Amino acid sequence: MGNKVIDQFNNRWKTTLFLFTQLPTAFFLGIRILNCTRIESAISLPFTFRSKNPFKSVYFAAQTAAAEISTGVLAIIALDGRKDVVMLVKSVHSTFPKKATTNLIFRCIQGDKIQMAVKEAIEGSDGVEVSIETFGYNTDNEIVSSYIFTWYFRKKQKI
Repeated sequence: MGNKVIDQFNNRWKTTLFLFTQLPTAFFLGIRILNCTRIESAISLPFTFRSKNPFKSVYFAAQTAAAEISTGVLAIIALDGRKDVVMLVKSVHSTFPKKATTNLIFRCIQGDKIQMAVKEAIEGSDGVEVSIETFGYNTDNEIVSSYIFTWYFRKKQKI
């Protein structure tokens, strides 16, 4: 693949360690990075007692965590180890067209937009916002949730 960050995210043991140490709630929920490239990611969220609500469906906060990770790994890949760029989520918009009662997979295919935003932030002096869509699918491949995360990237200011 040629990118150390992508290789690490596609290694189950390294991603388990990453989630355990950096995102322990995601680890507790059982979230897994199934696959990622520069352009797309696939994140799984199991339907277990850890992720379900009293209404016997997947808790929206668990879905939001998996959805954010599906866009966040693409942002981390775009940064490619750079420590001089700040990244953060500015806003989140979500819809839930169908009740989620199975294991879910969140897919984001907008890594190219993130790559361009990071490049623009590195080359310019202003911060850059980019809105990224991701969708949650049930085991019947139906969309159960959709999200738009607005990410912000800015080159760190030298003091």
